[in-house]
Amino acid sequence: MLDSVQFLLRNPEMDSTAELPERLQQVSGTGPDENGGVMEADQTAAARCAQCLLAAAGTGKRVLVFCDPSPESVLLAAMNIRGLQRAGIAADWRISAEIKSGTAGISLQDALEIELEETDIVLLILPGTHDDRALNHLQNYGITPLTLTAEGKGQDIAYPAGNLILQNWELLRQLYSGQSLRQPEDLLPFVFAALQSAGVPVRSVPDFLTETGLEWLSHSIMPCWRLVRTAASVHDFCRMLLSAIIAGRTNLALRYLTEDDELQAADQFRQLQEMHKDQERISVSITDQVMKGLMEGTVSQNHGFLETDCSFPDPVTAIHPAVWLARELNRIVLLSDSSQTVAGFPDTSLAHAAARLLGRNGHGIRLCAEGRCLVIHRTGQDQPGSVLMQAGIHLDHSLPVPETIIDLEIGQDELISESWDEIRELAPFGIGNPEPLFLCRNLKIQDLHRSQEDPENLDAVFSLSDYEGETIQATGTGLGDFEDILPAGITVSAVCRLDVCQQGEDRSLILRLKHLIWEPVYAPGSSIDEDDLYINGLVTIPEILEEYGAEAGVLVPTAAELNRVHRILREMIPEHGWAATDLTLLTPAVATRTGQELTPFKLSRCLEILQEAGVLRCYRPSGTRLFLRIPEETGPVMRLGQTAAYRKMIAQLQPAEDTGRL
Repeated sequence: MLDSVQFLLRNPEMDSTAELPERLQQVSGTGPDENGGVMEADQTAAARCAQCLLAAAGTGKRVLVFCDPSPESVLLAAMNIRGLQRAGIAADWRISAEIKSGTAGISLQDALEIELEETDIVLLILPGTHDDRALNHLQNYGITPLTLTAEGKGQDIAYPAGNLILQNWELLRQLYSGQSLRQPEDLLPFVFAALQSAGVPVRSVPDFLTETGLEWLSHSIMPCWRLVRTAASVHDFCRMLLSAIIAGRTNLALRYLTEDDELQAADQFRQLQEMHKDQERISVSITDQVMKGLMEGTVSQNHGFLETDCSFPDPVTAIHPAVWLARELNRIVLLSDSSQTVAGFPDTSLAHAAARLLGRNGHGIRLCAEGRCLVIHRTGQDQPGSVLMQAGIHLDHSLPVPETIIDLEIGQDELISESWDEIRELAPFGIGNPEPLFLCRNLKIQDLHRSQEDPENLDAVFSLSDYEGETIQATGTGLGDFEDILPAGITVSAVCRLDVCQQGEDRSLILRLKHLIWEPVYAPGSSIDEDDLYINGLVTIPEILEEYGAEAGVLVPTAAELNRVHRILREMIPEHGWAATDLTLLTPAVATRTGQELTPFKLSRCLEILQEAGVLRCYRPSGTRLFLRIPEETGPVMRLGQTAAYRKMIAQLQPAEDTGRL
């Protein structure tokens, strides 16, 4: 289902006559992170741990890798287990009972659990400061604790996990150097995925880690990464790991990451996928609570954020609902339960700014969901909402629509494969350094249709208005409904990224579409002003019809049309969950599927009636923005003709001709 997006040009004043490389340098994230440059691993801490492990090699001593239940810690634990076993050191794992905040390390309770294990050395993969009592307790039991610091050059309260990840890689690097073994670069996909999960900006770590990690990920022979390559992205896989953690199956996630048998790994991957689907239902139930509060007006909304008490079994379960709501509503979203709060943010920069503010106020925090969410352990009387008001105040007057920054405009003369080469010079891309997004104007639609491979996607061919006879191909994921909206021959602007298609020795540029922008043609019933005036009782349907000389059928749905719209919406809206969309984009898609004339005004009346009848939930924060949900459990369903919304229309039209009895 197509959704609306606010597009903002990063630098409208940029000199458009400058060459593309020069303009790209002005908008790219090529500089170091604002909080201290590129992180560097603490050589001393890593060397100390490596020397201890070297001494244990070949002695029969066992190493226990101890991590907390977070995707990045689990990934690092798997990397260390694989690396240690390959170096001839027996290694196993144990998982802490709780996810740690960014300032918490091993606790005395953790130490009491570890002492029950048959181990000689424990490698602690925890992001915060360790309790000295816990370390002393382990030593008293003859267990050597190996600690890696999360402090170092470039350290920032927003992502302490970043330095911990670098420390773990440095430990393995020094261990393998000490044994004169080849560096375990095939383990770098674990580093890359952990950095992504923790939300660490790619420009805050050495390029080698991300570039080589991506390279090894693309051709790794490990079953865990081969399955991820074919069935999911790294982003989706980190969400699957989090779902396993929420379900209490962190051990399954670790077994999968350390499994070398293809069949066993495939079965474990299938279980991870099923658990992810189950956890998505929990996410939907949390989202339902928030949406109900928004529709009933019980959610606090001010200064760019919304805050509500919310029931969830564990703070981790609220991470993805908070992030989704923050993105879709363009607000900071705070979901609170008991002593913990989960905060979602529209973008990573806001999350990092908020983390610094909260850290200075003594709150325990953990950055999650690729740097777009904070799990906040509240302390004292200071409430996170009062602190976050400073971070989100600039959102106060923004529309409840996702924002996307367009890096720069690109001319039709720059739609050549050499432009793609220049963009690659800015890699690696990731958090803090996204691949540039372009705006290309005045493209004439020559062909636009749903992809034969997946009807949800779009294939297009555009004519270049500046170069007669020249065309360019484009594809767009999730944009298939544009076939129903945009006719051939009109001129549009493309929001896109650039890619190349290689056929033999021939190479051509293609556009990877993010969205299409065009000037809509006005027709009666298509103006959102008419809808707002009608909803607020400032205009009647007969007055609109009289002004434009239109028939009642343009604005008023019949019984048959209402039923067809309801049937199509049930097909379009996901079976479990909310769909975010825009009235002006939804209207032509529904009209094509129902085979009827439909205006935004008429569809808006349909949504009102269906909601009042109890067969649809519709939240409309402002303007044309819509959130739709098909109730899984419905109470007594009202006949459509008995709804106040329908009777209001009929009353206004009397004694006009009957529009169809319900």
